[in-house]
Amino acid sequence: MTLATQLRYRNRLHQILRIIFTFALFLRLTAALAVTEETTLLVWAGDAAHTSPDFVAVIDFDRNSPTYGKVLSTVPLTGKSAIGNEPHHVGISNDGKTVALGGLLSVLRGQDQVFFYDVTDPRHPSFIRSNNPPESSITDEFAALSSGGFLVSFMGGANGANPGRVVEYDASHNVVKAWPANPPNDGFNPHGLSLDEAHNLMVTSDFICPAHTLLIPGGGGVALRGSIRVWDYARRAVIRTIDVGPPAHPAGTMDVQLIPHDAGLRALTAGMADNSLYLIDTQKGTAKAVFNFNTLAVGNAPAMPQLLRINKLGTRLFVTVNGAGKVAMLDISTPEKPKLLSVVDLGPGSGPHFLRLTGDEKRIIVTDYFLVEDLAPPGVVNADGDHKIHVINVQGNSLELDARFDVDFNRDISTGQARPHGVMPLPFTPSPVDVSYQVRIARGGFRFDRLSRRYIQNLILTNAGKSPVSGPISLVFDPLSANASLYNLTGITSDTLPSGRAYIVAKAGTLAPGASALVRLEFENVNQSAITYTTRVLAGPGSR
Repeated sequence: MTLATQLRYRNRLHQILRIIFTFALFLRLTAALAVTEETTLLVWAGDAAHTSPDFVAVIDFDRNSPTYGKVLSTVPLTGKSAIGNEPHHVGISNDGKTVALGGLLSVLRGQDQVFFYDVTDPRHPSFIRSNNPPESSITDEFAALSSGGFLVSFMGGANGANPGRVVEYDASHNVVKAWPANPPNDGFNPHGLSLDEAHNLMVTSDFICPAHTLLIPGGGGVALRGSIRVWDYARRAVIRTIDVGPPAHPAGTMDVQLIPHDAGLRALTAGMADNSLYLIDTQKGTAKAVFNFNTLAVGNAPAMPQLLRINKLGTRLFVTVNGAGKVAMLDISTPEKPKLLSVVDLGPGSGPHFLRLTGDEKRIIVTDYFLVEDLAPPGVVNADGDHKIHVINVQGNSLELDARFDVDFNRDISTGQARPHGVMPLPFTPSPVDVSYQVRIARGGFRFDRLSRRYIQNLILTNAGKSPVSGPISLVFDPLSANASLYNLTGITSDTLPSGRAYIVAKAGTLAPGASALVRLEFENVNQSAITYTTRVLAGPGSR
């Protein structure tokens, strides 16, 4: 047998092995995905009477379980910060192992404001530590970072008034810094927060001056805000302010969400006061009303849209319409012209506020409670709800209430009536984060290896940012020219968009700031023409 024939046989064998490997990888991924449906629901809640500790409720979320929708246990806070925090929003770390809980009014009692729990065992969350960040109060939204920490919006400064802050935590739950270094003094009270690390973009929404709502000297009123702040994420700096609604009548922009895969890097926000949905152009600095929620109002009660969630494709928007007692789904495939697809009516006085999509986006969890300011000092906000928790099934273009899930915190908590707020379905399936903006790639030239008959190229990936890039770090080819294929690929993307792209793991572990990693690429080239490709860099756990 000639050498050329031997090489042909060997290359053919390698191709067969690659097919087998890819099929095995597909089967393994399919099996993994089959067991990742969330079966436990954690609910962050407070005792309505403020006499028992605030707690995390553990609820059976397994649709095949005979105890589906039942409270299995409660995990109360302990210590001096246990009671009267006004439990608010929750977040989960990028690896799905840590849940962070915020106390909206912890500051009124001089207590810790952020609480971290280990949820490696979802049915038995264990307390890690709590924290009281400097210069910040009135804890709101959490955004997980690819480096393992969080960014957290705080509507108030140390005294609960303007300006607020965005506080950064590292992966060990330590405060890094309160941002921006020099906050604006024109009503900077960030509530909503949305992050796109791939495009070095963050947005926050100013909602209300918290201290002004309290019955204290100079308070006793409602000072709404109506503005979106556009940030340079890498510098943690506000670079643009976008007014929403007439400055004399601020819209009350409680939440803001960047639209995934939007070429213009646009976002959506809702005016709780003017009942409008706004399309935000983060690059041009404009806000345009594109939908009126007054069509969902009931009687003389205002519609009051509050929190927003967008699916991973960026085509569906889910909104809690608090005053109307409804949850709405809109088609935002054309963001300039949203279309109302479906509405679930939870009834008068229900007060839906917080919502979260499950990982497969087939269920929405909604809690019926916003805020009652009845701690000391009290305030003017009295937006209670019926304290129920709902599951809504997403079925194509329609929403359907799951009647089997019957949870009422006025009935189901042993210590008495409780107010549910943030929720987290578990186990959480991590998703890698696009960190292309942070990683610099230096390409070497191609050389032809005569023995393997493949083209070899070396790349050097360097972390040009100030924070570590968590592993595994994958290099995705978006796309690779049709004449070539990556021989030593790790796999093909299926869970990140665009799918069907070859990728290779460049580094299994973390890449420290300033550190570099060498990647060797081997290409097969069917017609010996130029090999071209563009890349993106994905970091952190989760299937590609």
